[in-house]
Amino acid sequence: PARPADVVQAKETTMSTKTFTLDRHIEELRAELRGSADIHEACCIKAELEAMLMIKNRLTSEAEAEG
Repeated sequence: PARPADVVQAKETTMSTKTFTLDRHIEELRAELRGSADIHEACCIKAELEAMLMIKNRLTSEAEAEG
């Protein structure tokens, strides 16, 4: 059976992986937005970027509430 410390460690590792993946995606979207010459494409990228930032903020808040 998993010990409480093992469960916490697994949860922290999963959260760290999610955060890293989101951070990477956010940076890629920011780069795409900077390089976008098409207004429609820029609007789509900006919408996706804002959604990713909201998800990251929600995950961060949940992690802080649990910690």
